[in-house]
Amino acid sequence: MNITKLNKVLFIIVAIIVFILMLILDLKKDNIKKLEYDNKIKSVDVIKLSPPNLKVYHSINKYAPENDVPYFVAFGVVREETGYKNPLDFKYVHYQTSPTGAEGPAQFIMSTARDVAKDKSLKRIEVRHNVELNVQLSMIYLNQLNSRYRNWKVSLGYYNTGYPIINSYALNIFS
Repeated sequence: MNITKLNKVLFIIVAIIVFILMLILDLKKDNIKKLEYDNKIKSVDVIKLSPPNLKVYHSINKYAPENDVPYFVAFGVVREETGYKNPLDFKYVHYQTSPTGAEGPAQFIMSTARDVAKDKSLKRIEVRHNVELNVQLSMIYLNQLNSRYRNWKVSLGYYNTGYPIINSYALNIFS
């Protein structure tokens, strides 16, 4: 075989290799785009799309440990305040308002919610309907009360009445 034919064969082989590499790289680009698309789908906040019963469950599991509130205290407060049973309680109504004006799953009085949030512009509707915010503020407040009184029963009595007492509310949570 002469050098000209060898050069043509080598050129064709190199061209085929380059073509195959271009196909592979193009497939990788498609895979990268597909991965980016898949990650966008996975980044949807499922909790925000969840019903209130699951939001309460998630929020307590998130904010109770952050604020050193025992789970039984956290779940007990929401149970006593608004009748929350468990994450499968699909009839749970989170946006309750008490006769005294307490709002949402953990039944916050607006002045207390604003103090705990350090936000005087906090709106009643937000405290009533934003489950995560309501539970987060509750866990912060429970932590503050327990830091002050060093007794969960007294702290729960205060949470319920505004007085450092042990009442049936606190005892129900502990039973």
